[in-house]
Amino acid sequence: MIQTLSTHRPRPVPQRKVRPSLETFIGEKFRSSPYRDLHSVRYHCHGGTVLLTGVLPSFFLKQMAQESIRHVAGVLEIDNRVEVIYAEGLVPCAP
Repeated sequence: MIQTLSTHRPRPVPQRKVRPSLETFIGEKFRSSPYRDLHSVRYHCHGGTVLLTGVLPSFFLKQMAQESIRHVAGVLEIDNRVEVIYAEGLVPCAP
């Protein structure tokens, strides 16, 4: 019986690129925000809905938290439950 050595090399299996999760993208958005207060916003994703929680010192920052993730691929709805608590000594403007 004659044995031959095969010169055939198995084809490399293409590596499947793992797409980062929606939570990963959102975390990067908050961590890279120039508004440092947004770094502390907590978030949870379920499907395409993102729940935002935490405390911020102004309604402007609450809105910026929402707007900073509005156009992230995969975000279908934002439930912004961030609380606004003003810094001591500051009074919010009356409507």
